[in-house]
Formats: sequence, structure tokens, C-alpha cells
Amino acid sequence: MGRDAFLHKYGFGPARDYLLVTEEGSYDSKAIFGVAYGYEHGTALTADEFSGGRAGAAGRLAELGFTITGIS
Repeated sequence: MGRDAFLHKYGFGPARDYLLVTEEGSYDSKAIFGVAYGYEHGTALTADEFSGGRAGAAGRLAELGFTITGIS
């Protein structure tokens, strides 16, 4: 679908600081977290419902073992 279409579809803006990095590419961590939450719980989180920073989505993804730029 591509980055812009994904962000638009789910109502997120581009990541400012934290990207989830895989062998296939880099992805907006807050958007990925919000949409993944929806797959797990039935309803995706909107951008206004949670923080995307180190103490929010990016930090939680790092705790789960994902590589996130900007988090050591």
C-alpha cells in the first residue's frame, strides 16, 4: 500500500523521531503500534489516543524486541 497511503488510511502523520526498522525497510512506529493494536484487540488506536515517543509506542515496541531508531 505504501507509506503515505497507510498513514492516510489510519489517520497518522509521519514519524518525527522514531522509526521501526526491519530488513525490509523503516516504518512509522506510532502508526504501526496503533494499527497492530487493532489487529490484536479489534479496534485500532487513533493518533490522539496514545503517545508515540520513548515512553509510548516506540518504547513499547523496543521492549518487545523491535529495532527503533533513536532508542538505545
